Amino acid sequence: MTDALSTGKNKILYVEILRVLAILFVLFNHTRNDGYTHFTLCASGTFSYWFWMFFSIFCKFSVPLFFMISGIMLLGKEESLAVLWKKRILKFSCILVLFSLFQYLWECLPAGRMFSVREYFLLLYSKGVVEVYWFLYLYLAFLMMLPFLRKIAQNLKAQEFNYLVVLMIVFGGLIPAAEYLIFKGTVTLNALIIPTGALGITFFYPLIGYYLGIKLKEVTNKTCLITAGLFVFSMAVMMFMTDFRIRVTGNMKDGLDTFYQSLQPLVAIFVFLIIRRLFENKTFPKLTEKFIISFGGSVFGIYLIEKMVREALSGIFEFMYQRINRFLAVWIGILIVFIVSAFIVSAFKFLMRLLKPRKKRNNRSEHVQSLEQH
Repeated sequence: MTDALSTGKNKILYVEILRVLAILFVLFNHTRNDGYTHFTLCASGTFSYWFWMFFSIFCKFSVPLFFMISGIMLLGKEESLAVLWKKRILKFSCILVLFSLFQYLWECLPAGRMFSVREYFLLLYSKGVVEVYWFLYLYLAFLMMLPFLRKIAQNLKAQEFNYLVVLMIVFGGLIPAAEYLIFKGTVTLNALIIPTGALGITFFYPLIGYYLGIKLKEVTNKTCLITAGLFVFSMAVMMFMTDFRIRVTGNMKDGLDTFYQSLQPLVAIFVFLIIRRLFENKTFPKLTEKFIISFGGSVFGIYLIEKMVREALSGIFEFMYQRINRFLAVWIGILIVFIVSAFIVSAFKFLMRLLKPRKKRNNRSEHVQSLEQH
């Protein structure tokens, strides 16, 4: 990472803002019928129906954005397989095991269920202890593929990055939409001919993030206008196709998000470029900068504990839903979960920092005593 991109303990401020934005919309995604799928409770075709559907689809940029950020931070590095496994994969695996255990106990204790070692490890091995931790499994797969992704990212040219985006949009978005409009889900393109079939989220988004954050030297106003137009187009298509599928199937539950990811690359790219354009090389007051870095650095911890915090505060949210505008109540609830979770994470980090200097001082004291004895 070049010095020009770094600030304050090697943090890139616009990237930290992207982290915060992404986790806020992850929290929105976890609101279920209160927010994320609230449009299914609204009358079809009404303003509320389209309004809530927009946010339901838009929030899906969040996970792609996290992988784009990982592309910036990790694909330019060089490290041995031993370091990769010890420093990243083993550490991340321990986090998965430990916090899955916390979540398992959180589910068991209030319900009066007995702790089952067998059930815990079977869940951990197979489908996961809690649904929201699917991202951790996906991220582990990404980490294991890092050596190959680094070689690819560092050698691709701008034209090839653009070509990759075109392939994803055409085969992942436009063709599926067109064939559903024509055949209503009865006929699809032979999967063997789709070149993007092997390009999952852990491949595509880190590469695009690396290009947009490292290789793309400047984000111009023209680039922002073009991506804004593509953003409007992609959201319109995904909303139209979601409504069309609901009318065809009459089902607002199963397969509701069929077209949510179809043109999501254009949404994620738009959000990334707009935030970079607005905040890159901007000067912030020292206190503001500290808050941005602190919140950005707490995002992963917030993700790990937000489910427990959300459930613990659910009574407050129900109280708000019954008394104030639902959209406002949902976002106040999200901010409450975010702030409370960030406070818990920061407190934990503070305690860990307190322990480290004490250990160093003790070691130094022992060393001085040893010299004096000699």
